[in-house]
Amino acid sequence: MRNRLGIVITIIAAIAVLIVINSAAYVSSEEHQDSELSPNRSSYNAGATGTRALYDFLAESGRKVMRWREAPERLLGSSGAQIQTFVIIGATRVSMRRKEAKSLLGWVERGGRLVIIDRRPEDYLLPPSGKWRVTTELLNFPGFGVDPEHPEQMTEE
Repeated sequence: MRNRLGIVITIIAAIAVLIVINSAAYVSSEEHQDSELSPNRSSYNAGATGTRALYDFLAESGRKVMRWREAPERLLGSSGAQIQTFVIIGATRVSMRRKEAKSLLGWVERGGRLVIIDRRPEDYLLPPSGKWRVTTELLNFPGFGVDPEHPEQMTEE
């Protein structure tokens, strides 16, 4: 009888210790609200600054859409021959270095199409073409209080 009481007390103590450890280790993850100051343009993000709707629309309209997870140098190989259009929307999660941009632009010279949708694309992604040079100039940027989920606020002024 005494052994059983000891086992029951040990089990209760172990459960109590596990509850305390779980409570101490719990970290609540705060919901990060999308904002135009730090937008998440990912095709996985269905939020206000994400491009998931565009990705789904293109896929559902019969176009072959894929998320490119390889180095841009791979576009110059056999896998790049199947790609017709390469789209970059906003800042990429893994920053593109000049060497990678050079490979991407080499693919464009071979006939590929590059579409860049960004307020401030990197200068090395915008090479000169003869006497022409493409540049960007930021004239009006949404303020801190603008919520990207409200179109009225985003298109005001």
